[in-house]
Amino acid sequence: MPWWIWLLPLPVIALVIYRRAQAAPTYARHIGLDAVDECVRHLLRSAGRAPVLILEREGAAGILQITAAGRGPDRTLELGVPEVDWSGAYFDDLDATLRASGFAPQSDGGSKCSEVRRYLRVPVSGTTTELAAEGARLVAVTARVLQWPADVQFTAHVERT
Repeated sequence: MPWWIWLLPLPVIALVIYRRAQAAPTYARHIGLDAVDECVRHLLRSAGRAPVLILEREGAAGILQITAAGRGPDRTLELGVPEVDWSGAYFDDLDATLRASGFAPQSDGGSKCSEVRRYLRVPVSGTTTELAAEGARLVAVTARVLQWPADVQFTAHVERT
């Protein structure tokens, strides 16, 4: 076997290393509303592996989930908000406010988790640039309706399903 045959896997190895370097950070702490768009960009770069961006509110109860789907120039994001103790009082107002803001939320029955009474899903489609801005706007509207302070901070991490 010629010696150069061992060089054939090198481009594949380089591509894998490059993709790992481009991946979103495992955990990012103290993310404010003004930095959510950057987290969404990282999420969209991770797409293709069914990534989910989890935004956990720091210092109090609250969690938002953003899922990315699709490839190419047109993509889809979906914000998920569970109706649980910390969001229950605002859930119907959140649905109405998101509709008034131009989004199309969909509410479905609970989940396998008995504490989740309903689950609100808000899909958004567009290009990567549009989705970063719309994802950040969606989180900002949601935080405002849930009466989280303007300086709310999140711990963000990406999970792959």
